[in-house]
Amino acid sequence: MTTYFDAYGERAATLENHTQIAGRYAIQHQAEKHIVQDLINKLSISSKDTLLEVGCGTGNLLIPLSFFTKKCVGIDHPGCIKKLSERTKSDNLELLAGDFLSLKLPREHKFDVIVIYSVLHCLRNSSDVMAFIDKAVALLAPGGRLILGDLPNNDLKQRFVNSQEGQRFSVEWREAIADMPEEPAFEPVSEAVSFDDESVLSLLLQIRQKGLEAHLLPQPSHLPFGHTREDIVVRKYC
Repeated sequence: MTTYFDAYGERAATLENHTQIAGRYAIQHQAEKHIVQDLINKLSISSKDTLLEVGCGTGNLLIPLSFFTKKCVGIDHPGCIKKLSERTKSDNLELLAGDFLSLKLPREHKFDVIVIYSVLHCLRNSSDVMAFIDKAVALLAPGGRLILGDLPNNDLKQRFVNSQEGQRFSVEWREAIADMPEEPAFEPVSEAVSFDDESVLSLLLQIRQKGLEAHLLPQPSHLPFGHTREDIVVRKYC
């Protein structure tokens, strides 16, 4: 058994397809590109912003986001950071290897935007989730924006699967992947948190009780898992 953190490091070391390294299907390569514009829209990203991505993987989001911001910092497993550093040498990009909860960042590090995308469900339990969020919020500048993105809500998924739209999608999906090579599997993971309606709404409430502005937003259907995942966007009051 391993952790998701180490499993992603192993994928970075053994796979060449960056979409698959990120835990998505190879066929979702084009859909993955739409995530960046969705983040720009939801977080009002501008060229004056400093941005931190926690769990940046091999840079599928961080690299394009670096073209829209003043400075970007990415944090992830050393294996992911190594592969990412081989992809780009951008002057406004800083890469840090390590576990976010254990990594010591200078107190003066404050960011206008923090992206935590497709990460929270990889943590061990709800305590780690809140510790993750608390540390991220502490790194936000006044007026800063944070996205807890791509939360896989099991209840949302079940509602979609049970709908006529979901059943049509399932047929189309099976046809689309029928001739695709088998996807690389994750190593068995020892423990990971899961989300449903109750836990997502509880998380939203806990964030608001910390004195932060927070909203639950849907994903566009053209994103890789847009039918079954949702985002929480947080703003730190000035």
